[in-house]
Amino acid sequence: MNTLVADTFVPFRASLARTLTAVASAAALLAIAALAATPSTATAADPAAELSGFSSFRDFKLDSVAGGTVLTRPSPLMAFTRGISVQSAFVIQAPVKDVARGLTTWSGVRHGDLKVFVHENVTKAGGFNKLSTVNNGSYRNFLKATGQGIDGVHVSKAEAEELKKDPAGAWPKVLSERASSFGSATYDTPNGPVTARGDARSIIGANAFLAKQFPSLVSLVSGGKASPSYWEFFDVQGTGAVNIGTTKTATGADGTMQVLDWQYYASGGFYTNLVFYQLWPVQIGGKEATLVWRGDFLSVPESPESKGMGRLGATAIMQQEVKKVAGYLQQDLKK
Repeated sequence: MNTLVADTFVPFRASLARTLTAVASAAALLAIAALAATPSTATAADPAAELSGFSSFRDFKLDSVAGGTVLTRPSPLMAFTRGISVQSAFVIQAPVKDVARGLTTWSGVRHGDLKVFVHENVTKAGGFNKLSTVNNGSYRNFLKATGQGIDGVHVSKAEAEELKKDPAGAWPKVLSERASSFGSATYDTPNGPVTARGDARSIIGANAFLAKQFPSLVSLVSGGKASPSYWEFFDVQGTGAVNIGTTKTATGADGTMQVLDWQYYASGGFYTNLVFYQLWPVQIGGKEATLVWRGDFLSVPESPESKGMGRLGATAIMQQEVKKVAGYLQQDLKK
């Protein structure tokens, strides 16, 4: 499970890398893929045609990702002005069920460059107490940001007052209440009140294909039943932040599956983050594999940089970040 880190924009998820990797030309990548494997679909359905039909990847070909290439493209700019999105396509060398299971439990903690310090399940008793055991500069700066109230962290005015009295001691209680509210509690921002659930609905409304392609998953945003939540503590340009998320899976025809990873609380960087996965069974080199379409949809604090050309620039950086995380997913979930 799974964040936009850019000097020219707003950082978004810890699970997205901060260093950009040199990428070979598209022609070279396609040549490598062609030499590495000759793919064929594992079912009567046509995954490539379905992916092309609903996504930004028109005329998608399975052999373009068979050799391990991760393709990324920006989604069309949303009418929802806080929204930003990138789509990606890649193959994971594992069966669909294993990939779906792995996506619901994956953590960036094992990859030091992602700077995810804690990844834990939310439990009824003491679910956030481990936060106070973190002892590094990111955590100390997190407490300093907490002292700035709604200008430093994403909380309500009432929560900000409680946190100012005892930052380290009050955060577990605030986070427990945020987990229980499931995205409906308000952020009191300098630009007015925001809710993660409201922004998630706006993202889905601005991307009509999501409700058509993922009907059982978008119901989670409307108040559907979710799996147990998880939380993470991670670094955002030197300052720590906490997010809370949950996942949901759905089974489709011809061995396909879908996963939604919804981060419905974040103390910094973004307001809400929806990551949709469509998974198809394919054969790569005679072995079971999974074709993955991933869509990252974020709501970020509004600023001059988050509009117009700033949004386009941030999307370009986000593409590189998503590519890095997809590479880690390929590595970690491979069978």
